[in-house]
Amino acid sequence: MDTRDLAAMILRSGREGITISGGEPFLQAAGLSELIGLLKAQRDIGIIVYTGFTIEEIREKNDPDMNRFLDQIDLLIDGPYIEEKNDGRNLRGSSNQRAIALTERYEKNVPDYGSRKAEIELFVKEDKVVLVGVPDEKTLARFQHAFEEET
Repeated sequence: MDTRDLAAMILRSGREGITISGGEPFLQAAGLSELIGLLKAQRDIGIIVYTGFTIEEIREKNDPDMNRFLDQIDLLIDGPYIEEKNDGRNLRGSSNQRAIALTERYEKNVPDYGSRKAEIELFVKEDKVVLVGVPDEKTLARFQHAFEEET
């Protein structure tokens, strides 16, 4: 999708912030930097990014596009997802991941990351069910079983 069209769609939604996650955002740094620039030119919008890289790895690359993208982010959740370190805690996938405030915008929220059991939310929209969050294996198996019975 064209970044201008996507920016317009996000702005029309009235959202106060966006969260960007995989595919790996920093491998799309130029396009995402352009998108964020378009958004911030119209509205003060918060930006949260999940990346499999650590902030140190991003800075070591010294890539202009990655640096520009990093400079636009308010909160970075860094580090690869490691299944063995999935402790079922909220707002991150595994315990090795860090929440790093890059601006003051979400600084007070950093202690929330990993502070309680992960939750999921289900939203029903017309003929779709949208799941937000990362269910643990037991919960995911229950959903899969429930939907298999329906079909």
